[in-house]
Amino acid sequence: FFCGFIASAISAYSIPLSRWNGRIPSGYRFPGYLRDPNYFSIDALLIMNLSLIKNKKIGKEYVIIFLISILSISKMLLILSCLNFSLYLLISIFNKNKKRFFTTIFIIMITPFILLFSTKTDYYQLIVNKYIYRSEVSSLFTGRDYIQGYYLSSLKTNPKLLFFGSSLNYRYLLGVGHDVSIRYIDYVAHNTYLDIILSWGIFGTIIYALLLHSIYKSVIKNNKFVMINKEYYFLLITILLSLFALSYLNLDFFAILVLILIIFNPNVINNTFYSNSKKD
Repeated sequence: FFCGFIASAISAYSIPLSRWNGRIPSGYRFPGYLRDPNYFSIDALLIMNLSLIKNKKIGKEYVIIFLISILSISKMLLILSCLNFSLYLLISIFNKNKKRFFTTIFIIMITPFILLFSTKTDYYQLIVNKYIYRSEVSSLFTGRDYIQGYYLSSLKTNPKLLFFGSSLNYRYLLGVGHDVSIRYIDYVAHNTYLDIILSWGIFGTIIYALLLHSIYKSVIKNNKFVMINKEYYFLLITILLSLFALSYLNLDFFAILVLILIIFNPNVINNTFYSNSKKD
């Protein structure tokens, strides 16, 4: 995953570098995987958090991915990565491991100096210019408030839609953008929780929630050998918050997400394997 992400980032950067020879316009956003930069940045957050789970510390993979993905100019990336970093430092301060405690204190002390040093670089100025430009040409929510407001209004005025949904193609059936702003024509809700309700309604949402709960119960809850890392919850928080801003339900990413959250956790794999080996 890490190597693939690096390769995709190189591909994304090669296009503007060859076109503008390093003088990249402020309005250009790096579309990783040739997709929306926001989805690219969520993949970055996944790898950063998986690195925390694996290494139990902020390692080189974490730093490299952050420095690469920050040029996606995603406000969500900045907010969620800062939240994760702050939670990590907060929990580490109260950690019983002395080495980790002093490492955390060291990170807190040197962070201001690193930020001060970075302000003197062209890389920092490039990032600042891009985020300033982005904030000037788009609102804080970049139209999400309009789109989500439209779909919430549709749910309120249509009981059948609320209870039964209108399939994964709801954006075409409900036609957001046809009423006032053509700019948002046929846009998805940019909210996975809304995606689920708009697609399957309340009844389908309940069935889907029961399905996820049964997966969790069978894989984790019933296994007494499982000890989940604290870092694992950083990943969970990141995903749950990102679902408010992006639509994942109709993307291949959502299947990968379930695998990462439920199956990939090293403690689940290792302890389950160990317990089965003892029985054998």
